[in-house]
Amino acid sequence: VARGDAGTVAGHVEELGRISPKARGAYVALARLTADRALAAGLLKPDDASRLLDALAERGSEGKQP
Repeated sequence: VARGDAGTVAGHVEELGRISPKARGAYVALARLTADRALAAGLLKPDDASRLLDALAERGSEGKQP
Protein backbone atom coordinates (compact mmCIF):
# COMPACT_ATOMS: atom_id res chain seq x y z
CA VAL A 1 0.00 0.00 0.00
CA ALA A 2 2.70 2.50 0.97
CA ARG A 3 4.47 1.85 -2.38
CA GLY A 4 1.30 2.80 -4.26
CA ASP A 5 0.94 -0.54 -6.04
CA ALA A 6 -2.79 -0.39 -6.75
CA GLY A 7 -2.72 -3.46 -9.00
CA THR A 8 -1.33 -5.68 -6.26
CA VAL A 9 -3.75 -4.25 -3.70
CA ALA A 10 -6.69 -4.82 -6.08
CA GLY A 11 -5.58 -8.44 -6.49
CA HIS A 12 -5.42 -8.88 -2.72
CA VAL A 13 -8.89 -7.40 -2.27
CA GLU A 14 -10.33 -9.62 -4.99
CA GLU A 15 -8.77 -12.81 -3.63
CA LEU A 16 -9.74 -12.06 -0.04
CA GLY A 17 -13.29 -11.37 -1.21
CA ARG A 18 -13.40 -14.88 -2.60
CA ILE A 19 -11.88 -16.72 0.33
CA SER A 20 -12.74 -14.61 3.39
CA PRO A 21 -15.02 -11.56 3.22
CA LYS A 22 -14.30 -10.88 6.89
CA ALA A 23 -10.54 -10.78 6.28
CA ARG A 24 -11.18 -8.65 3.20
CA GLY A 25 -12.93 -6.05 5.34
CA ALA A 26 -10.00 -5.92 7.76
CA TYR A 27 -7.49 -5.67 4.90
CA VAL A 28 -9.42 -2.81 3.29
CA ALA A 29 -9.70 -0.91 6.57
CA LEU A 30 -5.98 -1.26 7.35
CA ALA A 31 -4.97 -0.47 3.78
CA ARG A 32 -7.01 2.76 3.83
CA LEU A 33 -5.34 3.83 7.07
CA THR A 34 -1.92 2.98 5.65
CA ALA A 35 -2.64 4.98 2.48
CA ASP A 36 -3.75 7.98 4.55
CA ARG A 37 -0.61 7.84 6.70
CA ALA A 38 1.71 7.36 3.73
CA LEU A 39 0.08 10.27 1.92
CA ALA A 40 0.35 12.53 4.98
CA ALA A 41 4.02 11.59 5.41
CA GLY A 42 4.79 12.37 1.77
CA LEU A 43 5.64 8.74 1.01
CA LEU A 44 2.72 8.29 -1.38
CA LYS A 45 1.91 10.59 -4.28
CA PRO A 46 -1.68 11.88 -4.52
CA ASP A 47 -2.23 10.16 -7.90
CA ASP A 48 -1.05 6.83 -6.46
CA ALA A 49 -3.27 7.34 -3.41
CA SER A 50 -6.26 7.96 -5.68
CA ARG A 51 -5.64 4.70 -7.57
CA LEU A 52 -5.25 2.83 -4.28
CA LEU A 53 -8.49 4.21 -2.91
CA ASP A 54 -10.24 3.17 -6.12
CA ALA A 55 -8.89 -0.36 -5.64
CA LEU A 56 -10.17 -0.31 -2.06
CA ALA A 57 -13.65 1.00 -2.93
CA GLU A 58 -16.58 -1.00 -1.60
CA ARG A 59 -17.39 -3.87 -3.90
CA GLY A 60 -19.64 -6.89 -3.98
CA SER A 61 -18.85 -10.06 -2.04
CA GLU A 62 -16.71 -11.43 -4.87
CA GLY A 63 -14.62 -8.29 -5.24
CA LYS A 64 -16.57 -6.96 -8.23
CA GLN A 65 -18.55 -3.79 -8.30
CA PRO A 66 -22.31 -4.36 -8.32
